[in-house]
Amino acid sequence: MFPMALSVAGSNMQAIPLFLFHVEDTDLFAFSAEMSGSILPIPNEGQQWDLLEEIRTIKVEEYVEPPEFHQAVSAVLTDGYFVLHGEMLSFT
Repeated sequence: MFPMALSVAGSNMQAIPLFLFHVEDTDLFAFSAEMSGSILPIPNEGQQWDLLEEIRTIKVEEYVEPPEFHQAVSAVLTDGYFVLHGEMLSFT
């Protein structure tokens, strides 16, 4: 089954898969265009990227903020991935 995709405005609505990864016990996250994460740079020795979730179909033009999201999408389209520092928030 083909994964859900991200529809990107301004690029003939090109569809790409978009997956979110995390390195356990760190603040490292990554968006990737492929589900295995094999194109992601290797973190420190003994660490690995864990798939958190697949991002469902969205239109980037619907999202104005934050501008960093557009930077991430652009990097995924160009390089296949985007690495960032962040934190997990719990929603209760």
